[in-house]
Amino acid sequence: MQDIYRMAGNAAASAVQTVSGGELLMPMFHCLEPDGRLKMVVLMADTGEEAMQAGQRMYQENTQQAIGAVWIVDGFVTHKEVGKVDALILNVVSYAEPRREMQLAVPYRHAHSHEGFAVFKPKLLGVTGIAQDELQPLIDAFYQGRDEHAEGRAIWKEHQQDQITGMTGFAGFSSEDWKHLREAPVAIFCMVASADGEIDAKEAEAFGKLFKESGKYPSVLMQRVMTELSPDTPNGRAVLMDFLQRFISPDFNRLQYFVDVNRLLEQQASDDDAEAFKKDLLALGKAVAESSGGFFGFGSKVSKEEKNVLVVLDKLLNSPLQLAQMMADLVAPDR
Repeated sequence: MQDIYRMAGNAAASAVQTVSGGELLMPMFHCLEPDGRLKMVVLMADTGEEAMQAGQRMYQENTQQAIGAVWIVDGFVTHKEVGKVDALILNVVSYAEPRREMQLAVPYRHAHSHEGFAVFKPKLLGVTGIAQDELQPLIDAFYQGRDEHAEGRAIWKEHQQDQITGMTGFAGFSSEDWKHLREAPVAIFCMVASADGEIDAKEAEAFGKLFKESGKYPSVLMQRVMTELSPDTPNGRAVLMDFLQRFISPDFNRLQYFVDVNRLLEQQASDDDAEAFKKDLLALGKAVAESSGGFFGFGSKVSKEEKNVLVVLDKLLNSPLQLAQMMADLVAPDR
């Protein structure tokens, strides 16, 4: 079984090498064939969901008739202080009866972070059918396999850090601009939830539930800002409270905020990233509206006020900047 974990370590080093440059790792399936040969399959599909389903099927059903396999995906793990952290998730299996499995995470800080790429200590997520006294030899084999991948090992060692830290910032955005952009989901929530009055305690509680579903908003920028906004972390709560205090100030121009988001995206994001982020922001706004009146209750409807706010947000985010700025100027707070 140690040969399987040497393969897993080697595959993990290869994956680290890929993500160190900021690339998204395509789901990968490595297997050890009965004759001792190693085989790698990059799971390509029309959608990420289809690729994940293909990898899951290969892994669970052993479609390659292998001795063992490792299935690697690029995802997140949750740290109690930091929140969501990028991680390579490794599912390792020995198909010999009784079937034995291990799930490992290699947390990392994204290369597009202002602090740059970093690799953190692997984290054991779970085991099935593996005795306690078997774990250390398998972990040792994992590291042996990692070290056999010369380029991956060098990158891993160079960027290794002990203390897990979250993603902060994104390539192309200054620290101040990123702080403004990462508040956009909070701003969307506040605008829609307050459309028919003040934000009540029930709505604020529901906001946390919406964040737990953040994975359904697939744009890279939405995923990045969501890692810094988790209400379950001290930093996330601080960001949320700071914005809420500014939002309720009579001096805060709510429409101008979204014009500035529009401007930042136009100036510093690719067209595809900007369009996808705007789409996800408006989808979040719609989700807030549809879950109002008893968030996540049955038969809830979007109020007229919420519909109007969603239309305005769409105009501010998707109109040419000059027109969006004119709209914001018309309702600028009196000084």
